[in-house]
Amino acid sequence: AAQSDVNAIKADYLKAADKTALEGKITTAQNAANDAQTDVDALAVIVGTVAEGKTVVQMIADAQTAATYDDTEVRGLIGDNADADILGARNAGWHTIYFNIKGAAPCREADANVDSLLEVKEIL
Repeated sequence: AAQSDVNAIKADYLKAADKTALEGKITTAQNAANDAQTDVDALAVIVGTVAEGKTVVQMIADAQTAATYDDTEVRGLIGDNADADILGARNAGWHTIYFNIKGAAPCREADANVDSLLEVKEIL
């Protein structure tokens, strides 16, 4: 938008008799365009590359959606200690998978009991 302002002012300049006043406007518009590009470049360093087809505004909206996503239905814990891991997670309202790597008795409080990572993959 700032560059189009510069172009419009340049077109007016060619028609105007008072070129000094328009030169000031052109300089101001060019400075605004340069400042805007500097801000965009600085933002790109902070947020990384903008995905093709996405504006920074869309990326911010996506981030806000992610930050306010209600993940209570998907919170979970995979633990190998029935008391510390599983009971703690259950008390917090999380789903639990007891990873029985020690060959102990199954944990009745867990939503699932597994003996291997492949079983975890199947559950998830």
